[in-house]
Amino acid sequence: MADEQAAPYNTDAMAAMVRDSVKSAVTDLQAQHQQAQQQQVAQAQQQRAAQQQWSDPVAQTVRPYIEPALQAMNLQVMAANDRSDFYLSNPDAVAYRPQVEAMFQQKMADGQPMQREALWYHYIGRNREAFNQRDAERQAQQTAAAQRQFATVGGPSALRQGGPDLEQFKSLPLDQMRDALKGVSF
Repeated sequence: MADEQAAPYNTDAMAAMVRDSVKSAVTDLQAQHQQAQQQQVAQAQQQRAAQQQWSDPVAQTVRPYIEPALQAMNLQVMAANDRSDFYLSNPDAVAYRPQVEAMFQQKMADGQPMQREALWYHYIGRNREAFNQRDAERQAQQTAAAQRQFATVGGPSALRQGGPDLEQFKSLPLDQMRDALKGVSF
């Protein structure tokens, strides 16, 4: 009966669970403290840099003249990088380069620089009918090329269900026979 009145839980397991919880809480508090210290150090460094930056009277005098030029050069560098990245990753856009560049230059002049990729998708959307027609023509050309590639000479194919008419070929003059067989290898 004394055994039945014993604690319904394992005290060792409970102690281990409490110990693990306390260790986890202490570790979390230490990590938060380190993050707070790092943030304070970063803020102090930024404040010192700002104070040094504005404490120099030459920097205060020159900054309004230099910063716009630096920003413009930075924008030009970013535009050049965008141009090379865009045309390398979108080879279809090379054929439409004048239109894309005109839209890009217009946005730059308006003070709203945009990536060429966004302008390209806008151009495609505005000219959707033309692009659909171009894609249909490409598909038709690819289909025709595939049919020509797998057509057999002298036998039936997808283009010639019954095969060529040899009697008609025999009746052709020699020049026309030669022209008809041009590019055909046996």
